[in-house]
Amino acid sequence: MSSTKPQTVVVVIDSDRDRGRSMICAFANCDCATVYLWRDGRGQLQMEGQEDALSHCVLLLWHVGDLAGTWPQIRAKLTVYYSGSGGNSDRFPTNTQERIWRSVNAAAATPGSSVLNPIEAQVLLSYAYNLTEGNQPAEKPIVLRQESAYLPALALLCQGYLATYAKAHMTEKDGNDSVMTAALDEMGWTGVHTQLTECPNWKQQRETVRSAGWWLDVFGAKAAVSQLVQQEWQNRENCALPPAVVALLEQIEAGVPIESPQLVADVFYAIHC
Repeated sequence: MSSTKPQTVVVVIDSDRDRGRSMICAFANCDCATVYLWRDGRGQLQMEGQEDALSHCVLLLWHVGDLAGTWPQIRAKLTVYYSGSGGNSDRFPTNTQERIWRSVNAAAATPGSSVLNPIEAQVLLSYAYNLTEGNQPAEKPIVLRQESAYLPALALLCQGYLATYAKAHMTEKDGNDSVMTAALDEMGWTGVHTQLTECPNWKQQRETVRSAGWWLDVFGAKAAVSQLVQQEWQNRENCALPPAVVALLEQIEAGVPIESPQLVADVFYAIHC
């Protein structure tokens, strides 16, 4: 017997149209519908998307500068607030459910202040979907945690790499990789990765995440990645980096393709706590 999966809807409220549309675009490859709400220069409510989809909202992303005024009633399973000045802004409501701790800007002047990227969007939507299904995700997405910059970035890259490999495995009809399954479960994707649709361009995506350049681009400081990660690790754990992290960083800095899901899973387990 087949069942129809309920429509999954992401809603963004942000009157900065460049930023708001960029946030919407981050979900372009996710299996969801999107609705974008903003107020124009005259204060009039504008909408892109279907109004009736608002009743199916799983994830609501709300810019704190747009909390005032009247908006359509939206009952989201997960509401996440964000600000152009970061998560410590005094503009957040006192009952804030979740927030993006970094600054969120359409044209980020400095690394770490950008809108959601597609990997973050996919992980965040999976987290919200788990809540919708009544499951308790094993781990809060990195983008919702207040902590240092480079270790979370490395953990996020590991998540993106493993998620891409999961889609490739499913497309190849090879879903029995215990390392892959365990890592995805630890990421809070229990049961969700089995619902991913087959990915027609999985070979291209897998080659992209294997490339050292894909990893280095996030850090913006190619020569100092190991030093930056080591410094944050010492501040947090006061000990040497785990061997798997050292090995992965050496491959990245050497420009060697990252071909071992086992190594990436080991790095994720070592640093995500």
